[in-house]
Amino acid sequence: MAKQVTILKVFISSPNDLGDEKAAVMKVISELNRTLPNSTGKYIQPIVWESDVTPGFGDSPQDVINEQIGDDYDVFVGIMWARFGTKTENAGSGSEEEFNRAFKRFRSDKNSLKLLYYFKTAGLPSIKDVDTEQLKLVNAFKESLGDKGGLYHEFVKTEEFEGYFRIHLTKVVQEYGVNWGLQQNEVKTDIPETKDIQEIDNENDDDYGFIDYVEIGMDGFRNLTSSSERITVATQSVGKQFSDRSIELKNAKLSDGSLNLHKAKKIINLMSNDQETFAKVIETETPIFSKSLNDAVKAFGKASSLYPDFDTEDIKPLVDGRSMLSGLEDTTITTIEPMREMRDAINKFPPMTSQSRKAKRRTLNAIDDLIGVMESSLGLFTEVIDVVDSVIAKYETKESGGEEPSE
Repeated sequence: MAKQVTILKVFISSPNDLGDEKAAVMKVISELNRTLPNSTGKYIQPIVWESDVTPGFGDSPQDVINEQIGDDYDVFVGIMWARFGTKTENAGSGSEEEFNRAFKRFRSDKNSLKLLYYFKTAGLPSIKDVDTEQLKLVNAFKESLGDKGGLYHEFVKTEEFEGYFRIHLTKVVQEYGVNWGLQQNEVKTDIPETKDIQEIDNENDDDYGFIDYVEIGMDGFRNLTSSSERITVATQSVGKQFSDRSIELKNAKLSDGSLNLHKAKKIINLMSNDQETFAKVIETETPIFSKSLNDAVKAFGKASSLYPDFDTEDIKPLVDGRSMLSGLEDTTITTIEPMREMRDAINKFPPMTSQSRKAKRRTLNAIDDLIGVMESSLGLFTEVIDVVDSVIAKYETKESGGEEPSE
């Protein structure tokens, strides 16, 4: 007999400059639909106008979209970057009109709908792609969400967004029927047959269980720890080299007290070599740090979606993972400040040769990229820690025979 599940409809709204993020949303939904039906009895149905709206006529193109999409969805996901969209009869853009319709429904019944909004803050690839008027509208809309009592998430890279969204959507689905969606007219049906939009890392992990994902997550955090340690060693090393070379440069004087240009150039070029070596290490470690973080977040997110199927007396791996998470969060915080100090020192040092100018530019770019990844990771650490704490609390409550705590 086919398993009956509750269908949760998720409407994705965004302008047309976020194709990668929309693909990430569909990827996450496809992944979650492998585990959620069995663990929670829920199935996610994505709704996007590109595939769910057929050609037609109305008072306006947006009117056609509104009529076909309707308001029959459970979760509204909004994403915005540099484009606000085309003005409609009722709002500044189609995306704004879609949000306004969802928000109106939310205000009338907060139990009926969840609103998730995300803003991409990365710069555009080329200055010629920047539309200042569109950016002004995006920023004004972002500010208006705060005025409405909204809390949105910002991200730089698609991978970062994917990590946040996986955790957030999993939590929203698990809370349905507990903290929201009460007394809703649930639509129950057999699990729909769908094709996976994208295999995760080209690997079929349908057979993985809760403990498997916890172990994968911990492996990711171990890799993250190793990367952080290598970054710390490299930062300390180049810091000492920079300090020593600065002293040598200051003492590179002729007998009359003037600067010995030949000796100074040699020292400056040695400083440049030090910076190039440091930049190479940072350029190598930044993607490792980012991938290790995203792999770990993805694994813990999947683990949380499998919690209702988890029934074991040994929760120690998850507790250990929680401890490792906290340590990594502290390590990242303490690593960022020395990186900023190193950046300031290099930035203040005048480029005296062509080699030093190139080394300075490369090093500053490498440090900026790493700091951006690390700062973004702090938000993900917080999200994952919340998920892990929630699972541990539920397990402890289950073991004591009490009611599971509300999220």
